Amino acid sequence: RTRDDIARSNRESRWEFDRDRLFARTDHAAKLCDEFIEMTIVVKDLKTFLTPRLTAMTLESDAIVDISERVDALCLSMEISKVDAFEPTQQGEWKSTFKSFTIEKSRIENALCSFIDACFKRLRNSSSAFELVRGLKSAMESDVESSCVGATHKTLSTQILSKTQDVL
Repeated sequence: RTRDDIARSNRESRWEFDRDRLFARTDHAAKLCDEFIEMTIVVKDLKTFLTPRLTAMTLESDAIVDISERVDALCLSMEISKVDAFEPTQQGEWKSTFKSFTIEKSRIENALCSFIDACFKRLRNSSSAFELVRGLKSAMESDVESSCVGATHKTLSTQILSKTQDVL
């Protein structure tokens, strides 16, 4: 029978659905997709910033390689994870995995900010500092062409802006 037939029979005033039960898996999948997008943007932002060009500007290949390896390890931890994020019974494990990703992302961002600070502390004059600011800003702007700019990009941009203000 159709909904109209049931409504005309006056036995039940409305057809009611349990929205939570009906959409729980869909809502869960949508949330996961948002988290996957966030993770992808973070990794893209970091890999875009950590380039040979940055090494050439800062002459600090060891620090950049170290941070790049941490980004690679972050990606690898997601790739080898045995958690089926879409399986409702593994929601707790996924939350823990995503939280670990978020914590390591913050550590990597802090390491990058410290790296930027250290680069400026080693400079001897304002013209060198200005050149480094221009180079870092240029590296960040090449990434802005993408419509997906994440929090990591904003964190690095803020750090570079603060150094720009210090130079001026």
